[in-house]
Formats: sequence, structure tokens, C-alpha cells
Amino acid sequence: MKIIFITHYSGFYGANRSLLKLISELKEFYNIEALIILPSQGKFVSELDKEGVNYRIFKFYNWQNIKNGWLKTRTKIFLKRQIC
Repeated sequence: MKIIFITHYSGFYGANRSLLKLISELKEFYNIEALIILPSQGKFVSELDKEGVNYRIFKFYNWQNIKNGWLKTRTKIFLKRQIC
């Protein structure tokens, strides 16, 4: 199974530390493959590389306006490419 996670920052603080731990345990115990979408390079990218976790960088700004926002559109396009 594959899961996409989206984070709104690329630092390696509480939320992203917890996310990496969750991804590591999902992979270890359930053989789940994760893909992380983040807005920029940062310390979190280095940690993802160390753990061998796939990620993509998509520059996005207003993550709260998800109704008709850029992130929603880009995510739909990305998912269509992955599925097809």
C-alpha cells in the first residue's frame, strides 16, 4: 500500500519528527510505502534521505485555502500521473 503525506514546512521539529517515526513504523510493521510532499528543501529532506523515504518538493504557499487552491490542483495532477 502507498500513502501520501503532505507537510507544510521542511524543518525537522515536532510534527515532522513524529511523521518520520510514523512512516518508519508503517514501513517496518506493515510494509507501507510513503511519499512525502513538502514545500522546500530543509533538514527534513536530509532525514528522509537517511531513512530512504520518497519525497517530492512542490512549492506551495497558502495551505489553508484548500477549496480551490493550487495545492489541491497540483495534488490531483500528481495523483493522476501516479495512477495512470
